[in-house]
Amino acid sequence: MAKGYSLDALVNEHYMKSRVDLGNTNLNTITGMDSIGVYYQANNIPATTANGYPAGAQAGTLEVLPHNANAVGRVTQRYTNFNNKRMWVRSQSGGAADANFYDWTEFVNMNNIYNAIYPIGIVLKFDNATNPNNAFTGTVWEQITDGRAARAATGPEAGTADGQIGSVAGSDTANIAVSNLPGHTHGMQNHTHGIAAHSHTMAHTHTINHDHGGVSTNSTGNHTHSLSGNTSTNGDHSHSASLGNNANVQSGRFAASNSGQSATTNTNGAGNHSHTIGGTANTAGDHSHWVDLPNFTGTSGGSSAGSTGGTALTTGGPSNNTTTSTGDGTALLVRNSSHYYAFWKRVA
Repeated sequence: MAKGYSLDALVNEHYMKSRVDLGNTNLNTITGMDSIGVYYQANNIPATTANGYPAGAQAGTLEVLPHNANAVGRVTQRYTNFNNKRMWVRSQSGGAADANFYDWTEFVNMNNIYNAIYPIGIVLKFDNATNPNNAFTGTVWEQITDGRAARAATGPEAGTADGQIGSVAGSDTANIAVSNLPGHTHGMQNHTHGIAAHSHTMAHTHTINHDHGGVSTNSTGNHTHSLSGNTSTNGDHSHSASLGNNANVQSGRFAASNSGQSATTNTNGAGNHSHTIGGTANTAGDHSHWVDLPNFTGTSGGSSAGSTGGTALTTGGPSNNTTTSTGDGTALLVRNSSHYYAFWKRVA
């Protein structure tokens, strides 16, 4: 570098030369001292690994620098994407018989740091309103706002089934079923029932309308009836009587009614009088007597007003009975006490 280290001197001495568009040139062919300089690639399409570009290369700038390790003309290439500023570097082998390039190595830049620390799929939480889309340029994040707590997956698979990575399950509330309860009973507390002092009023009658009709006495076989007493008076009167006029009854005597007498006469009137009767009636064989009972109509009882009851009473005591069911099925809140954070997931 006889003319110093200025850019002009480098250009004039051909240490750095301004080059044109690379087009479809394969970068593996750009070697030797005459290739040292700065090149540009105007399009994304030619920037492929088949043309010697690093994976991920786009339109950008190629710098070719000499290193001359063990052989004159050995170079180092550095490629930079103009859009996302990703940068790679590689060198030719220093062996005298080997002019091949080593693999491209990407420089650490902000995007590389983001990709290394925050790969796609990572979830960050913030205790403030930080938006990682603004904090980490060149990355894309989505906020998770479903209000669910985080839980470890049960396996390495991603999916929607319960327990898989990315799946959701559970609820903040739950309904308790009878089968969830332990066996139990409800005791009834000791208690009493009060009865206030009170009375009952009664007013009523009973109406009777009954006809027994005619009835017969029992038959008691062949029997007689004893007679005694006086006849009733019938004023001044006489009696007709049979007189004896044959061999059975002497003339002038009274005859029995069955003596066959034909002569009759009347007794003299003796004023108002009665006759004493005594003796035994003739038998009439086995017989009964008919009695006609009268119909009976009337009212028993009467209007009655009275009171029942007395002083207040108290009933009840210890009880072993159980109560009926209770409750209305309101869902039970099962959410834990929580601290809410902002969750963000990187998606690109």
